[in-house]
Amino acid sequence: VIKPEAQSLSILSTKDWSTIKIINLDSKPTSIAYDRDIEAFLIGFESNSSLLLISSLSFEQLSYLPLTQTPTRILTTENYLLVTSRIAGSLNVYDKYNLTLLKNIYLGGSPSGITYISEEGMVYVPDLLQGLINVISLTQLSVIDKIDMGSTATLTESIIFDENYEFGYVPQTYQNTDNQNLQFDTAVFPSLSIINLKTNENLRKRRLGLDIVDQPVGIPLTGLIFNGYLFIANYASNDLSIISLDTMTLEAHIELGFTPFGLVADKKNELILVNNTLDETISIIDGNSLALIEHIKITEMDESSQLIQGQRLFNNSDDPRLAKDQWIACATCHFEGGNDGASWFFPDGKRNTPSLFNSIQTAPFHWNGDLDEIQDVEFTIQDLMAGHGLSGGQPNCKPNCTLDKSNAGRSSDLDALAMYVNSLQFPIAFNQISALTDFSAYTDGKAIF
Repeated sequence: VIKPEAQSLSILSTKDWSTIKIINLDSKPTSIAYDRDIEAFLIGFESNSSLLLISSLSFEQLSYLPLTQTPTRILTTENYLLVTSRIAGSLNVYDKYNLTLLKNIYLGGSPSGITYISEEGMVYVPDLLQGLINVISLTQLSVIDKIDMGSTATLTESIIFDENYEFGYVPQTYQNTDNQNLQFDTAVFPSLSIINLKTNENLRKRRLGLDIVDQPVGIPLTGLIFNGYLFIANYASNDLSIISLDTMTLEAHIELGFTPFGLVADKKNELILVNNTLDETISIIDGNSLALIEHIKITEMDESSQLIQGQRLFNNSDDPRLAKDQWIACATCHFEGGNDGASWFFPDGKRNTPSLFNSIQTAPFHWNGDLDEIQDVEFTIQDLMAGHGLSGGQPNCKPNCTLDKSNAGRSSDLDALAMYVNSLQFPIAFNQISALTDFSAYTDGKAIF
């Protein structure tokens, strides 16, 4: 289990899920895969565009591979190592035994998660921000289809296959960008889409609103199927929706730790394990009774860190100070600090969502410059997100935030949120000019621009 903020890999016993070893890593891991054939854990790092292989027998480093494209998610098949790059818009195919790059498949957009049907030799790669799912043949090493999930679909990370590979279940968020009266519960909608895997068709009429099937949840991203139930981890509301595949109705709702992302089934013991990425724990669920067994601590994290607290707040719709009815988080529109590619109707007109990278250098904030410090997002929290607020009072934004009293220093949590936003930097790939194959063309283009 990787914990990005702890910069650690925890090796657990499958007998009792106790921690065997914690391996400290040099930078934040962002993805992991395990391969039985090569007996290794493969760990991807976005911050330095690299791949690390660690022996699953000795827990020693086997090899280190610098990558020309920043890795997002990784998966191994019988012969290949597959690596998506959200920044480069591609899927890279490597020989998993000698780590030779075989082909770069350009997908465009922001490809993220990888799901594989071995019997068909087919790989499904959803675009995180656009309403598309790329279908790739590993026989042809090329894209053979694109499934349109709708132009307003976003935050699409994974596809959950049923046991017969007939249907794929896709946790998503849908945007209501046509709404000219922007409210927290009319802006975005947590949903579960269903695709026919035989025809690669989006079954639009079967789409479920997770806010209706369950209580309102925030950013459903990952899941799995076990014992006839669909388990969906909700990244922002810190909970688990469990849905019966027979009736497509809610069977259970379980509270988890901070920012759950990634699930695995222990079929032998009939357990479901969920990684709570922004705390020290995993959650263990009974796959039969559908009840929480316990949260197990598997690593060490600096719980006093203001930066980690700010990150938790940024990704959180569970805290009523931040959002009403668990509906919306900062990350809903600014996932991992980026932007959702959408334009929204605000009182002063239609505005694109800006990315937050290097925002510390770009004050004042918003397109109309109505915030002179990051702590002024207290107004957005109390207004658009309908939260109670982190300051414990009014947002100090009358007649606007720039002319009213400062919000900095009013609340440790508000300052922590601002610290996290101010820490966001552009992904390293934007600065990897040396990786360009034709540097002269870059220089000429820069001069012309």
